[in-house]
Amino acid sequence: MRFFKTLFLPAMLAVLGLINSSAQQRTTEDILRIVAQSPVGSVAKSKSFNNSPQLLQPQPYYVFSGGKDGGFVIVSGDERMTPVLAYSTNGNFCTDSLPDNVKAWLEMYAQEYEALSQGTATAKPESAKARMLEDLEKFSYPGNTELPDSVAPFMLSLWGQYAPYNDMCPVYTTTGDKAATGCGATAMAQCMYYYRYPERGVGAYGYTTKTYGFKLSWDFGGHPLMWDNMRDTYESSTTYSDDEMKAISELLYGCGVAVNMDYDEESGSFHRDVMAALHERYHYDEDMALIKRNRMTEEAWNAALMAELNSRRPILLSAQSKQGGHMFITHGYKLGTDGTPAYYMNWGWRGRYDGYYTMPNLCYDGVADHTLSGDISGIVGIQPDNGISNMENCLFVKTIELEKSYMNLGDNRSLLFTVRDLYNASLKNFNGDVMVYLRDAEGNKTLFFNAAQEIPFSYIYSFNYRRDVPSSLESGVYDVICCVRNAGSDIETEVPMVIPVRLTIRNEAADFKPQLAAAEVTVEKTGDRELALHASNVMNAREEIFDGTMQMLLTDINNHPVAQFGNTMEVNNLPQYSYFARVDDYSGELPTDLPDGAYRLHLGANQTGYVGWGVVKKYVIEGGYLTDLDIDAYTPIWVVDGIVTLDAPQPTLTFRLDGEIISQTTVTMGDSITAPEHPTKEGYT
Repeated sequence: MRFFKTLFLPAMLAVLGLINSSAQQRTTEDILRIVAQSPVGSVAKSKSFNNSPQLLQPQPYYVFSGGKDGGFVIVSGDERMTPVLAYSTNGNFCTDSLPDNVKAWLEMYAQEYEALSQGTATAKPESAKARMLEDLEKFSYPGNTELPDSVAPFMLSLWGQYAPYNDMCPVYTTTGDKAATGCGATAMAQCMYYYRYPERGVGAYGYTTKTYGFKLSWDFGGHPLMWDNMRDTYESSTTYSDDEMKAISELLYGCGVAVNMDYDEESGSFHRDVMAALHERYHYDEDMALIKRNRMTEEAWNAALMAELNSRRPILLSAQSKQGGHMFITHGYKLGTDGTPAYYMNWGWRGRYDGYYTMPNLCYDGVADHTLSGDISGIVGIQPDNGISNMENCLFVKTIELEKSYMNLGDNRSLLFTVRDLYNASLKNFNGDVMVYLRDAEGNKTLFFNAAQEIPFSYIYSFNYRRDVPSSLESGVYDVICCVRNAGSDIETEVPMVIPVRLTIRNEAADFKPQLAAAEVTVEKTGDRELALHASNVMNAREEIFDGTMQMLLTDINNHPVAQFGNTMEVNNLPQYSYFARVDDYSGELPTDLPDGAYRLHLGANQTGYVGWGVVKKYVIEGGYLTDLDIDAYTPIWVVDGIVTLDAPQPTLTFRLDGEIISQTTVTMGDSITAPEHPTKEGYT
């Protein structure tokens, strides 16, 4: 069997100091087996490579390259890492002249290796596509509902940063050297070339560079973008016309000015400036978002990237290393045998080192640590402006910190909380309400905090308040979640959280609920919003003596309390299995703010000194014996257009697609139904 040549990186690793004997190091046989079984294994067998399996020294990763255009594969050095970190079936991988962005990516692999060996990172869990799909619901653009196992690379350009791309860039040396275009401008220009959009930019702009003080400007509206004169590649071995050279150099220079490029030998810009420039100077969609790996779970991050690529939108990635930031493009992916996606990278160096690369996995308790992971981020939603607002907001929150994770509400209800690192990824400023809820195991939310906030694009906001936990909450474990609602909107969205938080509550006052039952409970409608309830021979079914209040209680269809209303009746000293030989009458008007919907009307009971409400059931006596006292005694009611009814409305639910009726179903309010299967990827009305 023939294998690739092994290329070690001792110089880089020595500088990083990343060799550690406590790592779970792969054996030579394991490494060579992984190479042979990798996607380039068949290529390896067909090439005349060095086939002497030498003893491999401990390294964070191993690079096997087939020489000129023979492909390459990078294998991890620790058994807890993804086996194949990167590969390509063509090109080569020369470690002597790595571009900075590729070097930064490899550095993060090495940091992952060291973090695992030091115990500061956890091994990567086996990826679960189901979890990715769940997270996709929290963050995606319309139509992003599928995650296929692969998306083939869909961009054709293999552009770089030097001639002819930098022909219009300023000269920064006395010997006439022109500055590089900058990785941000090259990546941005390739995304625009993919769409061949727009025909020309908007307005004019000028600025002064930071390092050399160049005074630069560009008339975006005055220079049409000559897409037909641009090539997928500009190889030094081929010739191209003056028009072709002018077209590409003007595009790259315009992109550089638009992002305030600081021109020098390498040239640099900021990710957020690229995003703003695409929208403001080139009419790209306002729904773009700058998502960050350390603001998302691994599943949410991969779901967002994979969904974008499945929609054939390129993603402009950035990796922040110790040496600075680096931008590049991903425009395809493949899921590995372990479920880990490998993304097809275009590094912006004429196709050199392009191939499939896995994301560095640097997690502490499953959470990305930005001090290790290099703060990977990506611009998603890159497409020409479609004139439609597809996303109301795009926010992420790191966590909600609590001063304590356990509370006995009988002692103290006061709780200090901190919303930590609420990040606005959207190009649009967020202006609306930020809410903190306590959510029980059944998904019911209780509002804990609400305040109006304004969060600009790319701004990270933290705040803390002290509030009393609602006394009505029963004992249990609650998820603490953050939700937002845009000003003027009724739609609340849950903000994805990196580190989930739970609060355990003990509340004896809410836990105690009376257990009463009646021989008969009847309900009648007495007005548009008025109801009357009659209960006969109410009995106490609990061992404790009942002293308290009885009143009509409205719940949702899952028996979660909504409101008490109408007249009350006080009951004193009712022992277990004792009852009042009478009919009790209750009447009242529904709350004015009660929305239309399906409800249940109960007779409710509350013990004096407690906050919990119990519902009165129905009992049965046969032959002088109590045979059952746990029969539901509620009456279903419906509110339609503000008017109460005891007869179930049966509206017709119609599914249409492009105006054509797909199906019609008669339903009862409160029912659950299954929509017909989508014949296309588009949605119904």
